[in-house]
Amino acid sequence: MRCICLLKDSELSSKMKFSQSKVSSLLLSYFLPVSFFIFLLSVFFFDSGVLSSFQDELKQKFFSLQKIKNWQADFQEEIFEYSGPVKRREGRIIFSKPFNFKISYRGEEEVLSDGTFIYFVMKNKNKVYAKELKDEVSQNLLFELLRGSDKVFDFFIVKKVEEDVFELYPKKNVLKDVSLIRLYLNPIAFPIRKVEVIRGKFGVRLEIKNVSFKEEKIDFSFDGFKIIREPEF
Repeated sequence: MRCICLLKDSELSSKMKFSQSKVSSLLLSYFLPVSFFIFLLSVFFFDSGVLSSFQDELKQKFFSLQKIKNWQADFQEEIFEYSGPVKRREGRIIFSKPFNFKISYRGEEEVLSDGTFIYFVMKNKNKVYAKELKDEVSQNLLFELLRGSDKVFDFFIVKKVEEDVFELYPKKNVLKDVSLIRLYLNPIAFPIRKVEVIRGKFGVRLEIKNVSFKEEKIDFSFDGFKIIREPEF
């Protein structure tokens, strides 16, 4: 569910063959939150070979998370290619029911949603891009994943590659810039350990570092910022 990742090096951006806005859109699409993964893996995508005890354990984790009103997760993000890492940075996810969330990078970009709009905050440009959340899953996958919508089930083919490691392949015309999502589960504590999203030879790796369940208010005021509504990414 990586959300905004702006490559400041023009040569690197050219090499990757897609613009900064496309990078931001791409990273947003695979910032896949806990509720989505646990629901997908425990309720829908497990094949008949999965032990029922393991499946029941994941279900229990998912439904227990549903009861939690607020959670926060610190993460480390790494953009990489076959030759190795390209860029690393740290960030935080804040989630508050019913559907408020904030994804922030230290001193850099932010992505927020109040359940009606999703806001892309570019602090270095004093701009906020605001897009209304739509019903179409393919156009608004992040919000659908956050709220655990069953409509996402038709959009992925899932393969279990080893214990606690799954690969999710988007079906045709769902995520045009994403080839593969690789999910690493944590058998204890917070269920998600690491997520990798691949586009060709490039990818983004997001690793959860620590989690807390304290309440933190999300501020949706954008004083001093120019708000651009319904931008084309």
